[in-house]
Formats: sequence, C-alpha cells, structure tokens
Amino acid sequence: MSFLGLIFTYFPLFFYLVTMGLFYLSMRDWILLPILFAWIYLLPPGLNRLLKIKNGFTDLENGFSPWWASYCLQRPFYDLPWLENILRSAPGLYSCWLRLWGSKIGQNVYWSPTVEICDRGLLEIGSKIVFGHRTSLISHVITPKKGRQLLYVSKVVVGSNSFIGAGSVLGPGSNVRENTILPVQTILKIGRSS
Repeated sequence: MSFLGLIFTYFPLFFYLVTMGLFYLSMRDWILLPILFAWIYLLPPGLNRLLKIKNGFTDLENGFSPWWASYCLQRPFYDLPWLENILRSAPGLYSCWLRLWGSKIGQNVYWSPTVEICDRGLLEIGSKIVFGHRTSLISHVITPKKGRQLLYVSKVVVGSNSFIGAGSVLGPGSNVRENTILPVQTILKIGRSS
C-alpha cells in the first residue's frame, strides 16, 4: 500500500475524533452546528469527487488505489448507518447526497431505510424507482489471482420505472433495464442484466 493509501486508512479515526470535538463544541456554541453538519455530510463526498476510480481490474497491492481511499471516506457511514437513515427521512435528500458522491440519480427514487450501498459514487439510477427492504448495491469485488488481490470495479445501473424487490443484491456491472420488476431476493452477479 502506498503512503497516501495509508493516510486514507486513518481517515475514519480522524473523522470520529474531529466529529466528537465539533459535537462537544457545538453543544457550547450553537453557531458551530452548520460546521458539524458540513464536516459529516459534505467533506467525505467532496473529497471522494477528487478521486478518479476507474472501471475494470486493478491490483490492490500495487501503488495508490483510489477505490481504497473512497472506501475509507465512506467507512463512517458503514459503521454508523443511522447517519444515512437521517437523510432518507426527507424525500429526495438521500438522492441529492448520493449525487454529491458522484453518482447519477434520477427523480422520485424511494430508498427504503435498510438499503445498503457499498460504493456511493458508482451508481447510475434512473427515475421513479423503488428499492425494497435490505437491498444491496455493490460496485466492486476483490478476487485473489496468482497470490495477488485484484479489484474489479463497475457501476451498478438501474433503469427508470423499476422496482427492486426486498433482499435483492446488485453486484458490480449489474444492469437493470427500464420498467423491470425484480422479484424478492434476486441476485445479479458481476456484469449481469435483468
């Protein structure tokens, strides 16, 4: 792992420490609440936009991995999913937040409170879509090959006017066509279309 990759590895710890400090200070001075909000919800996606994550295969053990840096920026939201659930409470707010990460999200998308997104900047989602309970969208997979760890990254694409059934898993490169209803617990593996 490169030195820059190692720095990103410590981002979650740094994020938690600064968040706790800002929270403490904002309880003493309410004027700091917007700074706390910006720190939590705007800094990680803003930094993520600077990374150039390429589709395809890369060697995780060879140099700096933008995907790894992106994963480290997203880590606090994996650890504390209620931070995202707050955004899902207001219609359209979660979609706007995913756009900040770099995803393309249409209008009138319903995200159930238990949707899990592993790569927030690697989605292309149309309009008028419903994501059912415990749906997972995963745009990467790590596979060992000849003693090396290879990363495969490909965006998840969901066409407009679709319904993704509860418990469905959309893997890297999944492509759900427009006007599709995926049954409960559908699994679309690497590069599959519905």
